[in-house]
Amino acid sequence: MKYIILLLLFICSTSHAQQLVGTREYTVQRGENIGQILYKLNLSPLWGRQGYVQKTIELNSHLLNKDGNIVLSNVVIKIPVIENNIQEEKQVIIPHQKRESSSVTTGSDDILNSLISLTTGLQFWQIDATEKSNKTHAKIESEISPSIDLRSNFLWDNKSETYIGIGYNKISFKQPETRKIQNLSENYGEFYLGQKFHLSPDWTISGEFKNIQRPFLRATSNSQLTIDSPWMQQLNLGLERKLITKKNGFLALKFSPYYLFEKKLDDYTIKPGAGFRADIKLKQDFKKFSMETSFFVDYASQDSSLTNQKTQYNGILVRFNFPLGGN
Repeated sequence: MKYIILLLLFICSTSHAQQLVGTREYTVQRGENIGQILYKLNLSPLWGRQGYVQKTIELNSHLLNKDGNIVLSNVVIKIPVIENNIQEEKQVIIPHQKRESSSVTTGSDDILNSLISLTTGLQFWQIDATEKSNKTHAKIESEISPSIDLRSNFLWDNKSETYIGIGYNKISFKQPETRKIQNLSENYGEFYLGQKFHLSPDWTISGEFKNIQRPFLRATSNSQLTIDSPWMQQLNLGLERKLITKKNGFLALKFSPYYLFEKKLDDYTIKPGAGFRADIKLKQDFKKFSMETSFFVDYASQDSSLTNQKTQYNGILVRFNFPLGGN
């Protein structure tokens, strides 16, 4: 009987000792999973119904995929505080917080992380224009044109990021089924500033302002085709949905309508226009960088005082993201 009483007292004290009394926050770094995080913080017991792994999963179930993996890096998760381990956690976790200050949220507005991205790609353009005065129609298309882009992302928290970048490509136009047209090879640049908001692990909304050179067919005489490349202002909105999420990557669809502002040139005016872009994106995380591959199509309609013009371009982009760390 004495041993039975002692066993019952032990079970009751163990149950009481494992009571959840609070939580603390932790910012997940790229490639980490729940087991690695709890092991790094020296929390035990990890496994079992009363272990830290099970309680952490219960607290953060809305941030996990069907395999129990954390979907996003830089997301803030809740770590349970268990009553009998409070003193141990104070002795063990606080030194880790000093050594891992970039991993634990402090409630400040410091930048948690930042990325620098290098993008290369290939694009193909088509322009159809009709002159208003005599209805003359012309169509030109480009050769396969390489492009390059450099971008920096600032990740403020697990829900928002700001990015800024510059891009360059060289486009050489020709008439369909003819040789390259002289004087229709131009250098094109762009500067852009954007903001992203992660509404949930699967949905992202973004806004972007671009100052970009766009090709515009000025004359539509088939014997004398000339093209301008004025700097245009463009305002984009984007909505992205993850279709498939795996441990270290995802497949997403992004749709971006945009507005083109009016541009006054010396002898004619380009009127406001609109367009849209659709991207199929594949992202994969590696140990020290991530890679995004995007297949896209872009279509716009923008008239001038001289012509009605429709522009389409499509291609593939490959972006390499390198983390720079944070405060």
